[in-house]
Amino acid sequence: MKASNITLLNAFIFCAISTLVSSCKKDDLREPVRSNAKVQFMPFVPNSIDIQQLVETHMNSINTYIVGSKSSVEKPLMEALWLNEAALNYTVGDANISSDLWKEEKILISISVNVKPDGSFTVSEDELITSYEYTIEMIQNLGYVDKLKLVDIELESISESIATLGVNIVDKKASGSYPSGFLDGSNWGCRNAVDGARALTTLLNRNYHNTAYPIGTFFVSITDPAIEVSTVDAYDYINGGNIYWGTNESLGGLHWLYSGPNTSDAICFPDRWNKLSLLRQNRINFWNIPENMDIIWEVVDWTEVNRVGTPFEYGSIYYPMGPYDHSWFVRIGYPVYIRD
Repeated sequence: MKASNITLLNAFIFCAISTLVSSCKKDDLREPVRSNAKVQFMPFVPNSIDIQQLVETHMNSINTYIVGSKSSVEKPLMEALWLNEAALNYTVGDANISSDLWKEEKILISISVNVKPDGSFTVSEDELITSYEYTIEMIQNLGYVDKLKLVDIELESISESIATLGVNIVDKKASGSYPSGFLDGSNWGCRNAVDGARALTTLLNRNYHNTAYPIGTFFVSITDPAIEVSTVDAYDYINGGNIYWGTNESLGGLHWLYSGPNTSDAICFPDRWNKLSLLRQNRINFWNIPENMDIIWEVVDWTEVNRVGTPFEYGSIYYPMGPYDHSWFVRIGYPVYIRD
């Protein structure tokens, strides 16, 4: 991290952390699913010049650890989670893995923490290394033998002595065949809301995630869990009511995220793809992502909603009332390459 980016980064993290969402389903076309935001702590984001030393030192501690030994070293909680996430991705992650679609699985683990007189939390080096080794074992026991796109650790809950962590495993998913020359979205025709979400996710990955990194590069995420941009997120206030990303054009909205029925002609390309691209660029500009960071993973998900009443009863005459909504989920992070 360049020194000039530190203020910018803090502003970005504050924005991102206020709109967090997690996921927990395996091998489901709809993952990630929406859930409530978890415990919120400011992420640990080291200066870029310090990353290699931090990872190498932690990996050396892991590789030389003797079971049963006791260390007096303690790490602040969020730094400890960053170190283990970096170590896990160093071991099993690969930034060059590409896919049209992704599957995600979450496992829950616990880690012992120490509470300090000022109310802060720390983790002992012994506990941190034990947690790393246990997580690697759990990943292997679930049948993951090849490299993964990302292992992402999020803080689920915390007490005086135990922190519960969600370990999100992001792996590629077979996506089937697609028509040739579809990168601009023009050959997709019209689809239902479910297939449309898959098609939009494919187009995101084909258009925005083709960077070739040096062999050995891995990702570390700073948005734990993912950011959700939802159909029912308000972006403006006009004529006495909020207007949302899913508000239809007939009501003066942008309709950049879909809200409507699940008919075969609900999602038509390239119009729907062009609207998502506009939303993507709008949010990237709004987040003001530091130059050494980027969106490292993104999907479009669908939700079936049983809405009753009128839009006004939801707080605005512009509230989207469609029975199927799309959401765009994003993880932001940075590539790490450890030089020999």
